Amino acid sequence: MPHGKQYDDANRQAARCFTGLVEFRGSKASAGERWLRDRSRGAVSTGAHTTWNKMGNIQHMTLVARSLEG
Repeated sequence: MPHGKQYDDANRQAARCFTGLVEFRGSKASAGERWLRDRSRGAVSTGAHTTWNKMGNIQHMTLVARSLEG
């Protein structure tokens, strides 16, 4: 994701696209989903690409861990 105030609208739109997908697990699924939801709603900074990568990893690892539990 590009970083900087000039990219905030585009990054928020990307977050809205993700949270609008049928596959989106909802904000209670993990900290990653909550972070995306908050960005899509305009909360705080949209973050740099490293933050998007980190939150995406949290999403995926939470899904994997929960899949292994059951």
